[in-house]
Amino acid sequence: MIYLNNAATTKPQVRRQVDELLINHWFNPSSIEGKCEKEMIEEARETIKQILNADEVIFTSGATESNNIVTDYLYNEHQGFVLCSPFEHPSIADWISDGTIDCNKFGLRHDISVEWNEDREGAPVVICMGVNNETGYMSDIKRIGERCEEKGYIYFCDATQMVGHHEIDMEEMRINILTGSAHKFGGLKGVGFIAYNNFDPIKANFGGGQEKGYRSGTENLAGIVTMAEQLKFMNSNIEENRHKVNTFNRYMTEQIINRVDDVYFPMFDLNCSPYILNFCVKGINGEALVHILSLKDVIVSSGSACHTGSIEASKTLKAFQVPDEYIHGAIRVSFSPENTMAEIEDATEIIIQCIEILRNINGGLNNV
Repeated sequence: MIYLNNAATTKPQVRRQVDELLINHWFNPSSIEGKCEKEMIEEARETIKQILNADEVIFTSGATESNNIVTDYLYNEHQGFVLCSPFEHPSIADWISDGTIDCNKFGLRHDISVEWNEDREGAPVVICMGVNNETGYMSDIKRIGERCEEKGYIYFCDATQMVGHHEIDMEEMRINILTGSAHKFGGLKGVGFIAYNNFDPIKANFGGGQEKGYRSGTENLAGIVTMAEQLKFMNSNIEENRHKVNTFNRYMTEQIINRVDDVYFPMFDLNCSPYILNFCVKGINGEALVHILSLKDVIVSSGSACHTGSIEASKTLKAFQVPDEYIHGAIRVSFSPENTMAEIEDATEIIIQCIEILRNINGGLNNV
């Protein structure tokens, strides 16, 4: 199998550490006998704080919970007065589409700081993700953060697709709140965090008072400790890994451009993460292509895994003004440093072949 759906989840790289933790460190960190386990959690917290240059880190069950906690708080505390990008993850965007947040969306292309819609002077909250999970688009978060600081706004950044893959310095980038999830960079599912900088942590729930009273619930020791270890490992190899996946991305892009007609690359002229490649094929259904590829042991996605199965056109691709004749043929390929060039070459050939197969089928049906 050639796995190219790493934006959905990555293969865990921490099994050996997990086994050791489950065998030797199974005490409740909040109990008297769990003193060692508690210290391990605090060491993990300090590791992540140092990597992100954050004032505080609170552990959660993942980025969805983290985003829900932050978005709920910002809405209630600031009466829905929010500037928000039109390409947020559903854990944020669904609040907006449900009418929960009174949202002024701002421009997304090129000079984002100039294109803000500021009809409402004094809007105190800006929400803009670091790397879009569907397209790979990279926001100029440093510029956004600086603008927010100038105007006294709070900046909340969902960095789920960015953590472990790109450098993050919350102080330098002027980010107040940042969220992430371990399984996006080789850690376990079911663990994530909210990082804070120049912002008081949010009290998420009530219970046993874990996580300094901000997020109650028995701590996921194995998840937390291995998340910090894996993030430290990934962060020490950022440049090497990014160069490797950029080679994969460029190869596949060039092959598809040169050999396949009527393909649209929404991010072609924009700043993007090399870990994600999105392209839209005219005349085919993206879900159909994903299924055919899976039969040939090539695993990709037709978009965000959170919306798999939806027949509606992607709101994100609409925001990037993908033409109607292309939008339902969207494919997301997401790379990992664990992939090999041989895998990318084989997958590219299979993708091109399967596009041709689908177009021949569709052409035959249209002539019936």
